[in-house]
Amino acid sequence: MHHERRSSPWRWLIALPALALLIGTAALPRLLAAEVGKPEKLLFVSSRAGAKSFNIFTINPDGSEPVNLTKSSAMELDPAWSPDHTRIAFAAVDPAKKRADIYVMKADGSERTRLTDTSSGAYAFAPAWSPDGRQIAYSTIQDPKGVAVTRVALFLIGVDGKSKKSLGEGMTPLWSPDGTKLAFTAFSNTAKGETPSTYVMAPDGTARKRLVEDGVAAAWSPDGKRLLFMGEGGGSQADLFVIDANGARRTALTHTPNEMEFGARWSADGKQIFFTRFPTVSQGAPRARVYLMHVDGSHVKPLTDGDSVEFMGVGFGLIAMMSEAAGRGG
Repeated sequence: MHHERRSSPWRWLIALPALALLIGTAALPRLLAAEVGKPEKLLFVSSRAGAKSFNIFTINPDGSEPVNLTKSSAMELDPAWSPDHTRIAFAAVDPAKKRADIYVMKADGSERTRLTDTSSGAYAFAPAWSPDGRQIAYSTIQDPKGVAVTRVALFLIGVDGKSKKSLGEGMTPLWSPDGTKLAFTAFSNTAKGETPSTYVMAPDGTARKRLVEDGVAAAWSPDGKRLLFMGEGGGSQADLFVIDANGARRTALTHTPNEMEFGARWSADGKQIFFTRFPTVSQGAPRARVYLMHVDGSHVKPLTDGDSVEFMGVGFGLIAMMSEAAGRGG
C-alpha cells in the first residue's frame, strides 16, 4: 500500500538507528519481542551467547536462573508462550536469504517447526497466540530496499501452519484475554500528520477502530480492562503509558528524557510490568536491559545486567515504523 510522504511527528524514532546498529545491520529489522509468561518464567532475547547471536532465554521474574533455549549462532527473536506454556512461537532470521519466518518449539527448545514460508525480502515477526492456542497472529514487513514505502501487514495462521489469512495493514498484534479482539499498530492521519497509532479489531480483520492516537505495541492487562503502550512523552522521548480499554484515562508510567522504554508486558497477576529500557544518550556502547516495575510505575529495578543486549519488546515493529516513517518523509 502506497502512501503520501509526510513527516513523522515521532521525533524520538531517530534513536532507533543507534539501536539497530547496536544489534546488527539496520536494513534488517532487529528489535525483539517477548511475551510475558506465567510468574515463574519470562521469555526474553539476549546476545549473551555471542555478539552476533540472539538467542531465546527464560528467566525468573527476579532476574535469576537464565536459561538459553536455542543455543545457536542464528537470530531467534520474538518469543511468545502458548497459553498452556508447553510451546513457544518465535521468529528466526535467515540473513543469507534475507527473510524471517515464524517457528514453534517446545518449552525446552526442542522440536522446532516452521509455520510460515516467506519470500526473499520479507520478514515475519511478532507472533501472538490466540487464547485457545489454535491460531497465531503475526506481522510481516517487506524489505524497504527496492520498494517506495515499507509495507507492513497482519496475518493469522493455524498452529499447524495451515489456514493463513490476511488481516490488513498493521503490525505487532496481541490478543485480548477473551479472544474477541486484536490490538495492533498502524499509521493514521492525525493533527500531527501520519502517526503510528494503536487500533483494535475483531480477529477476522473487521471492525477496525483507532483507540490511541500515538500509541505503539499495546499489551492487554490480564483482566482485559487496560492496555499498556509506548507513546510520545515530554521532550519527544518514548515513554510507557496505560489506558482503559475504551481509550479513557491515559496515564504516564515513565518519564526518562535520556532513555526510551518499550515492549511492556503485564505480569500474570496484573500487579507488575516488565519492559525494556534503552539509553538514547550514553557514553560508550549503550545496552538495552529488561526491567520490572509496579503497575503504577514505581519501584523500577533491572532484571538483567552486564555487557549483553537484552530485550523484551515489540518485535521488528519499531524498525518497521522507522522505515515506514522514512518512506513517508520522516
